[in-house]
Amino acid sequence: MYDKKQQEINAQTSIIQQEDRNLELKLQRLDNERTQITTEIEAVDKVINDNIEASYKTFSG
Repeated sequence: MYDKKQQEINAQTSIIQQEDRNLELKLQRLDNERTQITTEIEAVDKVINDNIEASYKTFSG
């Protein structure tokens, strides 16, 4: 009886550990995506600011 319970607990622990690994991988992918998006936003902001600055210089003389 004890061994059976121990095997059930080990099986459940194994399942939980696998789910934890899957969630860690998903979190890592999401962090990578967030970093890429942040970098892209910063690049777009720089282009916009550069364009605004160039426009002011062009029209202000």
